[in-house]
Amino acid sequence: MRKASRKLSIWVLAIICSFSAFQWAAASDSSSIILKNLTLTSKAATSVSLKWGSLTSTAFEVDIQQSQDNTTWSSSVTASEVTPSTTSATVTGLEPSEQYYFRLLITTKTGAIGVSNTVITTLPGQAITDLAVTAGSALKTAVLTWTPAKNASGVLVQYSDDNGKNWSKASYGSLSPSAGTVTVNKLEAGKKYLFRLNVSGGKNAGISNVVSYETSTVTLDDLTVVNVGSNAVNLRWTAPVRATSVKVQKKLSTSSTWSTAASPSKTASAARVTGLTPNATYQFRLLVTGGDNAGTSNVVEVTTSGLELASFELTEKTSTTATLKWSRVTGATSLKIEQSVDGGASWATSETETVLKPTSTTAKVIHLEPGTAYKLRLVVVGGQYANSTNVVSVTLPGLPVNDLAVAAGSSPNTAVLTWTPVEDARQILVQYSDDKGKSWTKASYGSLAADAGTVTVGKLVAGTEYWFRINVVGGKKAGPSNVVTYEASSVSLDDLEVVNVGSNVVNLRWTAPVGAKTIQVQKKLAKSSTWSTAASPSKTAKTARVTGLTPNTAYQFRLLVTGGANAGTSNVVDVTTPGLEVSSFEVKEKTFSTVTLKWSKTTGATSLSIEQSTDGGNTWTASATAGDLKPTATTATVVDLEPATAYKFRLLVTGGQYANSNNVISVTTSAQPIQDLEASNATGSTVVLTWSATNATKYIVYQSTDGGKGWKTAKTSETLGSGSTSATVIGLSPGTTYVFRLYANNGTNAGYSNTTDSITTESSPVDDLRVQGRIGPQSIPLKWTAPKNATKVVLEYWPTDDPTSVKNTTLSKTAASRTVSGLAPNTSYTFHLVVTGGGNAGISNELTVSTAASPITTFRAKSKKATEITFSWTKAIDADAITIQQYVARVGWVDATVEDIIDPNDTSATVTGLSADTTYEFRLIVDGGQNAGISNTIEVTTSRS
Repeated sequence: MRKASRKLSIWVLAIICSFSAFQWAAASDSSSIILKNLTLTSKAATSVSLKWGSLTSTAFEVDIQQSQDNTTWSSSVTASEVTPSTTSATVTGLEPSEQYYFRLLITTKTGAIGVSNTVITTLPGQAITDLAVTAGSALKTAVLTWTPAKNASGVLVQYSDDNGKNWSKASYGSLSPSAGTVTVNKLEAGKKYLFRLNVSGGKNAGISNVVSYETSTVTLDDLTVVNVGSNAVNLRWTAPVRATSVKVQKKLSTSSTWSTAASPSKTASAARVTGLTPNATYQFRLLVTGGDNAGTSNVVEVTTSGLELASFELTEKTSTTATLKWSRVTGATSLKIEQSVDGGASWATSETETVLKPTSTTAKVIHLEPGTAYKLRLVVVGGQYANSTNVVSVTLPGLPVNDLAVAAGSSPNTAVLTWTPVEDARQILVQYSDDKGKSWTKASYGSLAADAGTVTVGKLVAGTEYWFRINVVGGKKAGPSNVVTYEASSVSLDDLEVVNVGSNVVNLRWTAPVGAKTIQVQKKLAKSSTWSTAASPSKTAKTARVTGLTPNTAYQFRLLVTGGANAGTSNVVDVTTPGLEVSSFEVKEKTFSTVTLKWSKTTGATSLSIEQSTDGGNTWTASATAGDLKPTATTATVVDLEPATAYKFRLLVTGGQYANSNNVISVTTSAQPIQDLEASNATGSTVVLTWSATNATKYIVYQSTDGGKGWKTAKTSETLGSGSTSATVIGLSPGTTYVFRLYANNGTNAGYSNTTDSITTESSPVDDLRVQGRIGPQSIPLKWTAPKNATKVVLEYWPTDDPTSVKNTTLSKTAASRTVSGLAPNTSYTFHLVVTGGGNAGISNELTVSTAASPITTFRAKSKKATEITFSWTKAIDADAITIQQYVARVGWVDATVEDIIDPNDTSATVTGLSADTTYEFRLIVDGGQNAGISNTIEVTTSRS
């Protein structure tokens, strides 16, 4: 039915074209007009440009006609007059996005009428040209307006922030195709944007005009001064957003010119400006370039402080004068010194020995009160040091007491001092020195009136030489008096004692003597009357160690102190040294049930024995040894011990120098680790471990994939506790060889167990072989999860309907994708992976997929006549059917009428029933085979009849 309908349509067209040709032929009988081909040279939204060959002089009138249905024609409006000699014209006043037919209507002077060939074209849309932009109500927005698009299917607002190099969709809400305004948001402040509309469909399809817009910025307004010095100022502000540079600018308040004072980083929020002039008034501001805060900030005004005269100091004083010096104060107009006697609350001008000049650097203040505390300052007028108030504190000496005397006290630890009472003193302080005046300390006494003339000093150290003086505060005699000396009586030591005793050594202790010149420790045998020096510690020592004594011997010890408060001999102490100890008693070796001990030979011993304790030495029992101990033995192995148990051992010696030796050592027997750990029941990701019960409080399972060289903690499906005897290890890699070990925490089996025999988990072949990407006519892109630890990976594939034609490709062992090429178009293929080694060894899932068809692209016109065209093409492979189609206006693509039925193996065919001098569009439809689909489309104009 479809072919019959097509033939009828072509027949009707042929009659119309034949009639037109008949008219023209009739006219041509009396005319020599030759009409050249009408062609389209360019087109715009509302106009087209046409051209044609020149006509003969017999043409009387040339009219360009247009139609939108190829049936109803009207004269076109042209940009200029069309005459018989014209060979081109521009038709105007057309509607955008509409399809038009154009032809020439020629009238000769004899009245003959003819028409040219027809040109068909569809005009582009007329893009919007009135797009405009204004600022939005918010800082980072813009409002776009335009004349709403006609019949549009969609309107997209685009922006560019790189001057039109790249365009992106702007941020806004939903936008109707008929809208005429939109608010764009999420812009960046201080940035230049370009905007345009991209209209889809309708009369205004295409890209609109471009408008430019720069968003506003908010300048910083919180520049503040943190602190000010004489030549520097610290500033602070809120860090600007997205700035490209920040500069601190300054100027003198009397100037109008700004200069750069500092260039902090673009994200800085503080800066320090240096190199300023003291006592000068400056203004500061920020200049921010780029970002949300571009522009100049608020202005702050700062006056730097003057320089301080740090060198003002006291050089000499008497009871009534103070001499001062300072560095020269450049630029000063006058100087004066002021004094205060109330700590600086009030000040008075000082009287100086000479008048101060602005260039003076010294001065002597006179007529001061003896024994009085003053504060002095230098006041500077003018210059960089103006208002300097460097302060010096000084207390003047008085006229001191010189008749201080000392009399013996009522006891060895006191002294009585006397002097002539001081009438105007505010306070009297009694001081002493026990280092011949190098340092002085307040003496110990009761309350002392300012007008007193005597005092008793207590708490003196016997045998010590003291120097005394009084220090008068206030009054005419303020200051230290003359110095007197006094030596207190001594008291011998009586607390010598023994700290501990060894077989040939004794440690002694006593209270350190006061002011001693030498100390000797003396000794003698208890039965002797002669003392000898045993040690000579330092004069401040309070302990000594006497060595070289004889074991099991009675001695007496005393101290001989020379000089100081404790001069003389101390009390006597009696000491008997013990026998020798076996100090070399130690552990040689231990196991979980035995401890081997060793010691040096116990000369003269009559018997030896070993005892053990498990309660820290509170109770002791005889140890079982691996053989009897002889008096000459130096080793022994204690047996029948408990694993992982703390013991104390001691060696008992009877007779000889080492009798009663009781040396004690501590040792904990080794644990007896688990030795029957076994691994079994491996799956692709689990292995079951078993072992004998122990008394451990916690277990940790370790796994290794390198035969035990490296270990890591394994994961188990259950929590292991003190009663556990098995565990299922999970999370293992397929096709991997493991060994395991168990760590027991605490208990008699604490420590690492035996290492299991190696066990290999089951492999898990790849199961996600899939298509990843676009399938081509000769290629299929494949993807899968890369196999783990594979030693070889092979991709096998074959045509699905021919399993015997298998091809294979060896891939890298870590490959995860491959595009297979060289395939036949529109053909089904089956693929799978063959993995050797590793956790994914085996054959993967099978994947069946077809290549895309490869439509013919060589369809072309081989020859043409007035009513037929012969076409040719490359032979279609395995095609089921081939059809030629042509395009008919307002109808679409229809099957063309061919001279003979087209065989699937044919490479040419002739379409008949066409109209002369008419332009047609044709294409080839291939059903089935590798070239299935629609071929390239060609446009052909038939010959004139």
